[in-house]
Amino acid sequence: MQLAVALCWFGRNFTQSLVGGIGALFGIGRGTFILYIKRIIAALLKHQSSYLAWPNHDERRELSQVMQAKGFPGCLGFIDGSLIPLSQRPPDYSEAYFDRKHKYVP
Repeated sequence: MQLAVALCWFGRNFTQSLVGGIGALFGIGRGTFILYIKRIIAALLKHQSSYLAWPNHDERRELSQVMQAKGFPGCLGFIDGSLIPLSQRPPDYSEAYFDRKHKYVP
């Protein structure tokens, strides 16, 4: 459940106003919510070197050249995410699922 709580919050762009809604969704209080988030972040940081790597010198140079050609000088890349809308409004705590594009997403 701790991972589910953290993923739900991460997926909402860390919006502080959703802490109560996400907590209610999982039936936990604010303190427990914060504890879960801290535990998951600590676990991610512990294993980050196994999954995350900065591009090496040659890769950075190649990426920089591609980005420069596309009109983004000094940039190595972009980060984005995709939210897949639910087919219907969740019956409970629907506000926790409502995004900036006025859709319900998990």
